Amino acid sequence: MVKFSRIMHRLILLVGLAVILSCSEREHTNPFDPANTIEAPIQLSMKPFPERIELQWSYPTLEGVVETHIYRAVDDSTDYELYQVLDSDVRSFTDTQVSNYHWYYYRVSLSNGVRETSPSNTVRTFLGPTTTWMLSENGFQVLQVSYDLRHVLSTYNTFYPDNDWDVKLASFSIWLVSKSFTAVSRLSIKAGEEVFIFTQGFKSPIAVVGEGTGNNFYVLDNGQNNVQYFQEEQVTREYIFPSGNYISLHVFTNQNRLVAINTSTLYLADLSLNRIVDSVAAPPNMEFTRSVQQGIWLFAIANDFEANRSIIFYRSMAENDWQQLPLPMAVGTLAYSFEENAFVVSKIILNGPLVFKDNLVKLSADGSRLWELTGFSVISDLKINRTDQTVVLCDRLNDRLVMVDKHGNIAFKSREIYDPIRVHIQ
Repeated sequence: MVKFSRIMHRLILLVGLAVILSCSEREHTNPFDPANTIEAPIQLSMKPFPERIELQWSYPTLEGVVETHIYRAVDDSTDYELYQVLDSDVRSFTDTQVSNYHWYYYRVSLSNGVRETSPSNTVRTFLGPTTTWMLSENGFQVLQVSYDLRHVLSTYNTFYPDNDWDVKLASFSIWLVSKSFTAVSRLSIKAGEEVFIFTQGFKSPIAVVGEGTGNNFYVLDNGQNNVQYFQEEQVTREYIFPSGNYISLHVFTNQNRLVAINTSTLYLADLSLNRIVDSVAAPPNMEFTRSVQQGIWLFAIANDFEANRSIIFYRSMAENDWQQLPLPMAVGTLAYSFEENAFVVSKIILNGPLVFKDNLVKLSADGSRLWELTGFSVISDLKINRTDQTVVLCDRLNDRLVMVDKHGNIAFKSREIYDPIRVHIQ
């Protein structure tokens, strides 16, 4: 009997100890317990747009939550202040009391009226006046990212691997062309998807220029040496060009001009007369490899890769004369700053057939080098932000976007973005 009593006594002690430990464990995982050692259950995310920052957070069901506290720091990540006190059922907040070119840091905690949980994860952004759009060919995506390239704001999946685009954000449209699948499509920003896909009558479409919100567009077909103008899926005009390996198309509606470029010749056609009115031949041993349109200006790059040299041909469609800028380097693509009267170009490093290295170079209008930045693997596109003269580029083989300030310093790099080929600053 005594032995049984001792066994029962020990059993009761063990059960009691287990209960005490269990209670202690529950207390220390309670997010409102000061002794809590686990991470806060709150997950915070952000979307920074010009003049506003959108915050969203989530957490599992918790008893006793009466308030949500938002803490904010500006420029100094150690100087947080209680910024907003919100009801417990609120899960989002838009901060409009923000200014461009400042760092903003946020944390969120929950309160039961007496104590707060430990803070959520920290989110941060460097706010700017623009956002950036990016086309990924083999990622089948169009992305909109924040000024600092750190945050994806919108994602649009594409049906085909598109090799070029025409961005018409004023009409909430992005026109896409897929050479490999002989298709043209229109992505509707409002609808969040491609609302028009056309695949008939093409052999090798390589460039598209869209019009307005309707389904009217020009397409350059390298397989047919022509530009066709479609109105609601019907060809209403056709521009025939001499045979060649065509690379790009530009339409200047207000100047009544259309430009089609192949590797040997640039052709300028009258839109209404439907005939070629001017042409520029690539110089001996050179070929046209890329062209860029900025407003009513056109820039065409001719390269001699063996001699490691290039010539930039450029003109306004409001004028008749072409200007030329010879350069002692091979050039991939470019952008021109009208505010600084300067070029930013991608310099192709020609050290062998399998070397995919580019430098970013800023040049004065006469071709003098202002600065040069190394470390890129195929700059597939670049644009200059006219508000602050920063440059955003696609570093294609490194799977990232990069922002460079006007002095040649890297300001921001995106997280990994697969196969970026085109970029547009909004």
